[in-house]
Amino acid sequence: MTGISHTPAPPADTGRDEERLARAGLALVCDGADHLMNAILRSAPATEVWKELHDPTPRTIRHLLAMAGHGLGDDDAIGDTIGGVYDNTVAQNAAAHPTVAQNTVARPAPARGGARGAIARSGRLPKGAAAMAQHIRGWQDRAATQPESPLDLAETLTDGGALRILIPGDEHWPVRVEDLGNSDEFPDPLCLWVRGDPAALTACDAPLGIVGSREATGYGTRATREAARAAAERGHVIVSGGAMGIDAVAHAQTVAAGGRTVAVMAGGLDHVGPVCNLELFHSIVDSGGALISEVAPQTVPVAWRFLTRNRLIAALSHTVLVTQARYRSGALNTATHALRLNRIVAAIPGDVDRPSNAGCNELIYRGKAILLPAPESIVDLLPDEHQHGAAPTIAQEGGENALFPDSALDAAGAAGSVAPSGGAHASMAGPARARRPEDGPETFDLDDAIISAIRRLRRTGGSADIASIHQALESGPYPGLAVRRTAIRLGALELAGRLLRNADGTFAVPR
Repeated sequence: MTGISHTPAPPADTGRDEERLARAGLALVCDGADHLMNAILRSAPATEVWKELHDPTPRTIRHLLAMAGHGLGDDDAIGDTIGGVYDNTVAQNAAAHPTVAQNTVARPAPARGGARGAIARSGRLPKGAAAMAQHIRGWQDRAATQPESPLDLAETLTDGGALRILIPGDEHWPVRVEDLGNSDEFPDPLCLWVRGDPAALTACDAPLGIVGSREATGYGTRATREAARAAAERGHVIVSGGAMGIDAVAHAQTVAAGGRTVAVMAGGLDHVGPVCNLELFHSIVDSGGALISEVAPQTVPVAWRFLTRNRLIAALSHTVLVTQARYRSGALNTATHALRLNRIVAAIPGDVDRPSNAGCNELIYRGKAILLPAPESIVDLLPDEHQHGAAPTIAQEGGENALFPDSALDAAGAAGSVAPSGGAHASMAGPARARRPEDGPETFDLDDAIISAIRRLRRTGGSADIASIHQALESGPYPGLAVRRTAIRLGALELAGRLLRNADGTFAVPR
């Protein structure tokens, strides 16, 4: 199967690869970043921790707590209490995990002697150790469903070799994310999955994060384009979240300016969306940028993960710009993370009577963001002299792309993310723009048909949403047209400025 050419892998280093896969496996069983796991990994390699998790005994829990700096000694009574937590958890989970229960080593009869026997009999562990012990037990249950050797995880965790895994110490590991610290709520990522060129993460000393509303107006779109273009032309990598609206405009304008951009995804890199941005995602990779995630393949991007990933956008950035946001926009969550990390935060003001600008105006009013008098003024907040590399063009092999399963795109339609289907992979055109020569006359005709359908729907009082537009095309000049193709072309036309997306999801043709 042909696909996007990936950056050549470095020479094989089995020991390093095993450590990398073990860290990725730990991220899988922890379901992303975890402050306790980070503490453990400060004192032991991931391969050792992975081996420990496959030992289903109370000794493992005590040993891992000691690694995390919560050592409880070898006192029998304290070991007894950990064993009690272990037994209770096993009893609760036996029905859900019969294989784990059958393989569990029986715990020896409790020894009630010792000066701390009263603690053991009370069933309490000091300083939250009981909760941590149960947490570790959950890891053990999930690890029991995975291979014991980290090297056997390669096929699953790299999506068949399509993804690269970065861990601390790697050449292109973005050390900025370590500013997150080991807090309970905002821990460092255990590793990062990358589709595209990992060098994009370290190509610039002063990346610019651009975030904003999914329901961008013409004003927000223009401001985002001008800011992204000004920064990209000066060699700054642009970081955003790959969503509709402001994110998509920032990525697309960076590609158009010949720069590099990084999209931080909320789910696994086989669950990228929205579907209307698929062509954009391809262009990001094709232009030397990258799609990244801190969670394993097959992880669904449920709502709370978007707020979690916002901290990564902030951490990866030198400066964060909010170009347009409502009062309760997720972009304000990113700005809050940026302030906590001592990043520079800027915002573009807007009309005070428009809800779409309320979030930016509030940031400026509260003194949390620098007011930009013009979008291109963002370069004044970025260093003139910084390390950056030109974005290489990644050649395509045969025009095919292994990013997105065809059947999943058709099923997903115009909303939601793309889930793995195991089927054939779809071809996806290159840079995010309305047209290009290799699209052929049929693409030009389809774009014009889409615009005509929207005008006709709006003229007759119909709803110009994706479903109605597709129905008009399929019942007219394009019978059998796939929903995914309609959605992709709508996204490309919007990014090219030929269409506007309204807050209710309908489309309009600008006058």
